[in-house]
Amino acid sequence: MSSVRRTETLVHAVAVLAAFATLAAVSWLVRAYSLSTAVATAGAVVFNVLVFGGAHLYLAARGEDGTVTVESRWRFLAFLAVAAVAALAAIAFGGTLHDALGVGVRAVGVAFVAVAALSYLAVEARAGYRDAVTTRR
Repeated sequence: MSSVRRTETLVHAVAVLAAFATLAAVSWLVRAYSLSTAVATAGAVVFNVLVFGGAHLYLAARGEDGTVTVESRWRFLAFLAVAAVAALAAIAFGGTLHDALGVGVRAVGVAFVAVAALSYLAVEARAGYRDAVTTRR
């Protein structure tokens, strides 16, 4: 295994451990202080952000390319931030949205994240094409 992959693997492992520690802490806090299920759900969102984006944030902030370029890491983190904000907004304003529009918050959230994911894939494909064209020349 190369040094770059070893470093990335270690950083990902630390991010996942931090995510599980965060999830355990939030679960304990919810039970110990009888907090609402919204807090538990927000903890689950933070867990997913740390699992999927923790290592990318660390490596992108350090400017380290590896198996993924720094620019691609930042684009993924932007998508992840949009999805996380959408999930947290759904937790906070779900009832209000349903009352105002008469549409379930889950349907709106799924549609929003689907559009964001397709946009991310289009931007990433375009960047990959540009990288391929510039390396050919």
